Amino acid sequence: MSEILTPKQAQWLDHIQAAQASGLSFKDYAKQHKLDLKALYNWKSTFVGKGIISPPTPNKKSFVKVKMPSSAVATTQAASSKAVTVTLPSGVMLELPELTPETLRLLCSV
Repeated sequence: MSEILTPKQAQWLDHIQAAQASGLSFKDYAKQHKLDLKALYNWKSTFVGKGIISPPTPNKKSFVKVKMPSSAVATTQAASSKAVTVTLPSGVMLELPELTPETLRLLCSV
């Protein structure tokens, strides 16, 4: 770090690094140390912007596991076709050309 920090900046940097290392949420860390949560986030943003600390790494998971009761999903299948439409409570519709055991296994394992 080539930039010299003021005592106030150094104090906030210490808190940010301690909060990240603590395993606590910033909210819990701020409460435990009687700090203003908004100020903690503002200082973190300032230090990231200046390159003093690294930005948070994004969550590498691209899918979220969703479990719903079977009654929450409606499926339809035309008698003359293997195509299946799955309608979720949110209105999202999944249209599958056919529902094979492998496709069903993949859908249920997500």
